[in-house]
Amino acid sequence: MSDMGFSSDMGFLLELPSVPGGRVRLGMCHLARAPCILDTTTLQVLALHAQARRFQQMKRILFAGMALALATTSWSQSRTQTVVTQSGSADLEFILEAAQGGMGEVELGKVAAQQGTSDEVKKFGQRMVTDHSKGEDELKTIAQHRGITLPSDLEAKDKALMTRLSKLHGATFDRTYIRNMVTDHKQDVAAFRRESMSGKDPEVKEWATRMLPTLEEHLKEAEAANRTGATN
Repeated sequence: MSDMGFSSDMGFLLELPSVPGGRVRLGMCHLARAPCILDTTTLQVLALHAQARRFQQMKRILFAGMALALATTSWSQSRTQTVVTQSGSADLEFILEAAQGGMGEVELGKVAAQQGTSDEVKKFGQRMVTDHSKGEDELKTIAQHRGITLPSDLEAKDKALMTRLSKLHGATFDRTYIRNMVTDHKQDVAAFRRESMSGKDPEVKEWATRMLPTLEEHLKEAEAANRTGATN
């Protein structure tokens, strides 16, 4: 196999085992005047060198492209999270309202599961605790990733409802609780549908989309319970 190097006079230094001494120095003029010296093996060496240079260029271009893509993705994610945490952001308002609303559903559900008269109301209350607790845990993770502090106290309307329910019993308790659940879940379904369609933060939007069918089921169950004799 031939080998090739560059000499100081801009020529080529070829190592050819078939040539006495094993080495031949070729100036640029030799290449022009004596093409016969460059045998097939030598031409292959030149081609390999050219191919290696092209390969190195392609690697540099590829690495540069990957670095740009990673930087762009990181910037995009950072920008999205910055927008979400800004005061007045629709996504931020949704997160805060969903967290506080879910907390209220859990606490009111606990009361219904304990004080409800009909099995329908008790089971509905327990489902509120189970489903909304799961949703709250998922939302807490999303909020933590964005440095958002979620509300730790119930809304005033939920506090007032809990106070009112604590004084009610029997069918009156069931009827009051279920009617409030119908009203709340109509609002919840509308808010979650809006976020699932127009949210800017992909993760928050995806969470709202996953939760929406569950909330729609809650609304149907509450409406059905509100129509039955169990709550009359």
